[in-house]
Amino acid sequence: MSISSLRSLGIIAVITATTYLAAIPLLRLLGSCPHPLITDITAQESGDIHDFYWKINQVTIARANIQDSLTVQFMHSVPNFSFYSIKTAPDGNWKKLDGDTATMLTPDSSRSSFFIKATNLFGAETASFYYTVAIRDNRPSVTPHVSCRTLRDIPFRFEQFATPDMNYLQTQTAPVATTTTDEWQKFLALRSWVNATVPFGNPRRDSNWNAAEILKEICKRRGAAFLCDEHAAVFVGACISNGLNARMVYLRSETGKGHYAAEVWSNQQQKWVYMDPLYDFSYCDNAVCYTTLDLHNLYLKTRHGRSQTPRGFFPNQDYLNLFSEFQIIMANDFLSHPYQSVFDIISGRIKTLRWLDADTPRLNKWRAAGELILFYYVPKIGRPLILCAGFSAAMIVIAGAARKKETGAPS
Repeated sequence: MSISSLRSLGIIAVITATTYLAAIPLLRLLGSCPHPLITDITAQESGDIHDFYWKINQVTIARANIQDSLTVQFMHSVPNFSFYSIKTAPDGNWKKLDGDTATMLTPDSSRSSFFIKATNLFGAETASFYYTVAIRDNRPSVTPHVSCRTLRDIPFRFEQFATPDMNYLQTQTAPVATTTTDEWQKFLALRSWVNATVPFGNPRRDSNWNAAEILKEICKRRGAAFLCDEHAAVFVGACISNGLNARMVYLRSETGKGHYAAEVWSNQQQKWVYMDPLYDFSYCDNAVCYTTLDLHNLYLKTRHGRSQTPRGFFPNQDYLNLFSEFQIIMANDFLSHPYQSVFDIISGRIKTLRWLDADTPRLNKWRAAGELILFYYVPKIGRPLILCAGFSAAMIVIAGAARKKETGAPS
């Protein structure tokens, strides 16, 4: 190798190494800054509580008419619905309906009542709903004991009973859930099981959100570790595999610290309830269990000095700060459609809904996109780019020196 070639290699090495070493502190500084998520750019935003806290597992009346007998047709908001059951007396036996219509003898009096409930394909039952029937001028009026607002078409994609990984997941979770018949205790048992089963730490791969695949990896690979989003995904999948309903939520503090947890639908309380499997935590005060929105409002009251430090246990002193803002992930079918990359979010296959109020204004989507590129993608792919930039700079220097030599200019 000639002296000029060695000199060229030396120039390349020095310039590339200098560029790399000079840029590393900058990349580390950028990488330490809080950054938005792709969902901040793609999320729908709303301040309407009904967009977030619609009810599921409801049985309502579609129509009622009377001829020779009273006929009532039902409709429902039950994921993986199987059948209805009805009884006409509190101490009577439940009767399974073959379809969605019940035919009852015309009441002798002007008022009567019945109970209706639904069962899903997993065998789990909804709460029973009590209706009174009043007949006036040969016209029936069927009224619920407790009125509710529910949506006929809920804007959420639920996991299906027949998905291939469901059987495997049930073999893992059923022994935990079947230790009790009480719905709330099932949630607590599954939450504690996920907390104890799924190791926390920096993963070797990107998130998946397929609960069955995560559990398989724990069995196969020693030292497997998972972040909060996969803890939430396993908990949601564990609930679904036992006929319960749950969804993932994303929280973020004012300083940009993010965290994934879940909400479960409680038939007993007829509401969504916040649960965090990573910390085996939920917040209840005087037997009232809080939603994510409740905790967001509690955070705002504490922040503005309108409330003292909340009673009850929190995992750490900064935990409530996570509820500065939140998003609901609008699907839980990650067994059949696993989250595989950011393209699932960009394409709209996985949608999120972000809460808005006076303290949580709309996001500047362009600013969020710029911060995401600068604080996440640049540090992530910056090192190979810096090496390429340093190499390119060295080649430019060498080419310039060669041209000067050819023209006889002093080098």
